[in-house]
Amino acid sequence: FDLAGLIEFGADNAKIEQSIKRAFKNIDTTSFDALLLSCTHYPLVEEAFKNVLGKSQLVLFDPAEELAIRVQRHCWQQEIGEGTTRFLLSKDSDTFRARVDSLFPSIEYVVEIV
Repeated sequence: FDLAGLIEFGADNAKIEQSIKRAFKNIDTTSFDALLLSCTHYPLVEEAFKNVLGKSQLVLFDPAEELAIRVQRHCWQQEIGEGTTRFLLSKDSDTFRARVDSLFPSIEYVVEIV
């Protein structure tokens, strides 16, 4: 599996950290100041990135947070109401559903396979 697959299917932290180490094996992490967590899965294992890359001054940037702020600012007033939470996936799994249940314990949701 690639890193996203490891996260999605519930790999343990050791395997996730191994994957991150392999990805950065030949990269001088002191040559940059920030790392963009550009996959929706990566913020879920931010601590693993910190463990591998060190807790130095490297900034881990999760674009989902900024996107959520913008959506709230620009769309919230017209989107207030009785909506449905939908997850569009390429493949369903018990691991995914368990993670959703742990992150959003009180919502009802629909999973759609695309």
